[in-house]
Amino acid sequence: MAKMTVEETKELLKKEIIRLGIQDNPSRTVYQKEYQRGAAPSPNNAMKVTGMKWQDLMNELGFKYDGQKATVIGGRTGGVKGKGKKHGVRLNNQQNLDNVVTQTLELIHSLHINNIEDLERELPKHINTTYKNLTNHGYSFERLKELYKNKYGEEIKNNTRWSNTSNRELIHLLVRAMNDNDLDNLQQYRDWCKGNRDYPSVVTLQHRLDLTYKELGKLVKVLK
Repeated sequence: MAKMTVEETKELLKKEIIRLGIQDNPSRTVYQKEYQRGAAPSPNNAMKVTGMKWQDLMNELGFKYDGQKATVIGGRTGGVKGKGKKHGVRLNNQQNLDNVVTQTLELIHSLHINNIEDLERELPKHINTTYKNLTNHGYSFERLKELYKNKYGEEIKNNTRWSNTSNRELIHLLVRAMNDNDLDNLQQYRDWCKGNRDYPSVVTLQHRLDLTYKELGKLVKVLK
């Protein structure tokens, strides 16, 4: 890549992390495996240009990143706050990881899943893991798309049910849902949205509006 300024490097890095769908936990290892060579900065280059460590750089970009959390085996599959933690399949075992990836590809095929938000929603229902857990082990949606094509000989199309909905309409749906259901913050909307597929998921909103989770949360506070 041509020599870039600090701000240009940060902007491209942020967009690539969002494109990969790892913004909830932008693991340096996962990014290194999946980033688009020639179009986005490498982790080493980004840290060299900015003069920052990876964790500090992620915080600077508005992502919540914990270096220790990125190496945790297993994962929390959600649940209601205050009701304890629910752990998924431990993926440190290679056989377990291979089995879960195979099951994920079969799930994508059987349910015709073609976007991250649907995969994020369906995984805990059918397989004892989460999308975040998969990305922590190097299997972002982009990687799964490659494996899917190798397995089934066809590509996963990137269109979603919200493709023809404007950003303004998406924001309107978000605000209406929060007001009608007395939701106070983005996390409450995220939990509520899991059972209401007629509204855009947080992941969809982040991708369409090009915002981090933190930035979207701030926008919600302003609009609500």
